[in-house]
Amino acid sequence: MKKVLLALTLAAVLAFAATASAASPAAYKAQVNAICVAGIKQLNAIPKPSKPSGYYAYFKAAASASDKLLAKVSSVKPPANLKVPVATAVARQGAFETALHGLVDKLKTSSNPKKTVLAAEPKLNSLNAKANAAWRAAGLVKCAG
Repeated sequence: MKKVLLALTLAAVLAFAATASAASPAAYKAQVNAICVAGIKQLNAIPKPSKPSGYYAYFKAAASASDKLLAKVSSVKPPANLKVPVATAVARQGAFETALHGLVDKLKTSSNPKKTVLAAEPKLNSLNAKANAAWRAAGLVKCAG
């Protein structure tokens, strides 16, 4: 009888462990998607500039908020089966962030902010599209713009 109870207990523990493990990717995605919803809401709340002279302040604030969002997302450890797609998404988002900071640096001394933004736009759009595709591939659709 003790062996049967031990076997049933062991089977129940293994079944629970398998269920908890199977739920981990869903729980991770739910947590990170919630972080992204809140972070994107903050990004969207940054007042849009009404004229080119406001581009520097706008993009500086957006870069800062975006950096904080990426740091929050990166602080959540993905389950093993999501490590590679999440690392890819984080790296692609990081490339976008680097380009965004480059734009901010150029805007700081630009005599023609509109021209500076227009020149940076194709690269930023391309990097953003790659990052968004990577977020979707990782199942983090709320992190994709």
